[in-house]
Amino acid sequence: MLIPIILSAAFLLSSSRCRIPTPWLAPVTTSRTRWPDTSPKVVWLARLNAEARDILECARIPPNVGFAQAALESGFGSRMATNPWGVRGAGDAGSQFISTTEYFEAGTATALSNQKFAKYTSLGAAAKGYVAFCNGKSYRPGHAFVEVDPGRWLLWLWGMGYATAPNYAVTVQDVSIRVALQLDDAALAIPWSAWHEDVAHKLSKVAAGAVRRNLTAKLLAPPMS
Repeated sequence: MLIPIILSAAFLLSSSRCRIPTPWLAPVTTSRTRWPDTSPKVVWLARLNAEARDILECARIPPNVGFAQAALESGFGSRMATNPWGVRGAGDAGSQFISTTEYFEAGTATALSNQKFAKYTSLGAAAKGYVAFCNGKSYRPGHAFVEVDPGRWLLWLWGMGYATAPNYAVTVQDVSIRVALQLDDAALAIPWSAWHEDVAHKLSKVAAGAVRRNLTAKLLAPPMS
């Protein structure tokens, strides 16, 4: 039988020395059952939390978004375990060549082989590579959302080209609930509303690339500094 579990951010505090202020969150209610602590996926999540959380928070990158992306991209550490964010190029351990799937037209999958992805010696090194990626020119304007609306930051990342799958942002948010449940930390669940859902729906209907980037900029224009 599935037992509802209520996670409340009010009393769950991070020990991170660079903790990002967490916006008020409504309790997250889920009827999902926890995986056993000995599960390889849970062991990997614990490693991710231990090795990468401080790095993300000190760089002002929300762990609730970063951890959910890493879990989704890597299948909770079952593939590309030390490059869970799927950063392309080269890492501190060189590169690796794998196949991947991209969605250059809305809803149409294209298989690509022999794609160059970074290889890292640890999850901490991978986190630094992810941070560098998030600081790229296209993504920097979205940093205005980090402390007030991580869901908006996720939409900006996706819309500006981090991923091409049409349902990427919605899926990442759903995965964040699983991550929060497993690590017993409600702050790791990405806040999500009908507004986020509506923006995600609109972005999913256009092709990845310039069209989606332009619509993202229109729907999610950062506040003027």
